[in-house]
Amino acid sequence: MLESIPQEKKQAVQKAFHSAFGAADVRVLEELTRGLSSARIFHIQAQDQDWLLRMIVSDDAVAHPEFHFGRMRAAADAGLAPPIRYEDVNDRVLVTGYITSYPFPDDMSGRMADVLRMLHSLPAHHRIDYMKVMDGAVRRLPKLFPSAMTDEIMQGYQAAFDCPRPESDLVACHNDLKPDNILFDGARLWFVDWEAAFANNRYTELSVVANFWLEDGEEQEQLYLSRYFGEEPGEIRTARFFITRQIMSCIYGAHFLFLATQGGLTPSWESRSESFEEFQRKLVNFEVYLLDADMQMQYALLHLNRALEQMRTQRFHAAVALLGER
Repeated sequence: MLESIPQEKKQAVQKAFHSAFGAADVRVLEELTRGLSSARIFHIQAQDQDWLLRMIVSDDAVAHPEFHFGRMRAAADAGLAPPIRYEDVNDRVLVTGYITSYPFPDDMSGRMADVLRMLHSLPAHHRIDYMKVMDGAVRRLPKLFPSAMTDEIMQGYQAAFDCPRPESDLVACHNDLKPDNILFDGARLWFVDWEAAFANNRYTELSVVANFWLEDGEEQEQLYLSRYFGEEPGEIRTARFFITRQIMSCIYGAHFLFLATQGGLTPSWESRSESFEEFQRKLVNFEVYLLDADMQMQYALLHLNRALEQMRTQRFHAAVALLGER
């Protein structure tokens, strides 16, 4: 039964199974390895139901079990995360409900706006200044990829980053809402993998979700933001959303460019092979994965090029000017 469980975790897992399921037999079906989580995750069966066993094996700060389990408990109580059957912070072991997932529905942007509104209304717990930490990553861009276009991106990024971010926009966030961490059970959405959950600017998550599921166009933006806010967003909130999308593209571009260069690749603006929207569609449909340097490089350049295109627009300069007046 426990052959696939790490030796150092077997005693803790046996304790978890006994506490969660009593004398019932537990079958370990498979280890789930998709995604970049440092946790060991297994699909198990007990009492004629499917469950998920999660074991934290990393000692990094992000994976700290007290914070991780606490945020997941709050999300589960709010119906955003699968129900928790068993948890032990000291053993770093968690058993939750297992969600059988189906393809994402066509109306994902609206559904995600609704779920984000619920998530962002939960109590916010601060851990790190996300924007400050990620700013350090973006500052590496000129060394990683020296070019005139990179310099232009950095100028636009600085203008966007300097726009005021009100404290009222610091809310409870998941902070890793990629398709791997979102499940659709045929009726509703669930968020999983809460290791990176902490307070963050609401527009970071609105931007990440928009990159995956929102069609281009200001009309679509207004529908999405109106669904989230429950009213028309107005020009200030629309500008904050638009500016943050460019910041997030710089952050994603810098992060994946760093990973790709660590893998031995040299960036070139000529290496882009498809559109940003097409690549995002493939990620959503799990046709590509960001696990190798080639895919990481392509994704980085798509984000950076998209940010640069938007930074060259009148809309970008108008949004920066508007927010700078606040």
